[in-house]
Amino acid sequence: MTDETSLNDVFRFVQLRPRRPVDETLPLPLAADTPLVKRLAGAGSVSKRAETANAALEGGQIHGPADLPLGAEIVAAVAALRKVEGATIQDLRAQLPDLPNARSARGFDAKVAALSDLLLATFFATRAFPADLRGLQDIYRVYHLPSGEDGDASLLVPFLARSLLAPTIARKDESATPPPRV
Repeated sequence: MTDETSLNDVFRFVQLRPRRPVDETLPLPLAADTPLVKRLAGAGSVSKRAETANAALEGGQIHGPADLPLGAEIVAAVAALRKVEGATIQDLRAQLPDLPNARSARGFDAKVAALSDLLLATFFATRAFPADLRGLQDIYRVYHLPSGEDGDASLLVPFLARSLLAPTIARKDESATPPPRV
């Protein structure tokens, strides 16, 4: 540690940071078994992970909401409902009557996996971020709306605030082992 920082500073930061209860919002997991997850696991260093993520963002098949089923419609519906106080999941379903058909369409799961990879890549990347990252995150959340009418009376804002949880990625560490301290 440098002379400017100390362990006390770290503990002070932890104490001042507001606590967020675990059960406040359940995180929404990203797909754990995709080609990008496997490539990231094979990257042996932080810089290689960043380069892998940058390449995934630059060469991916999804660049914006228009590349996804109902993407533009979902972004527009969410933007409109964010302005409505007390908007519910039912209100969102009413705005997107074609969502069940899109979910059952051929190739939908592949698009969701590609979107998951794009979102995961943004966790590690250093450049080439999509212009409408928030919209893409909202699309992923909407794709994972519970089917049926479970929770339709729930408020929309907490649903859209669910964090996206990256899968656990084990990595082979290629960094040199630090010399023993004397």
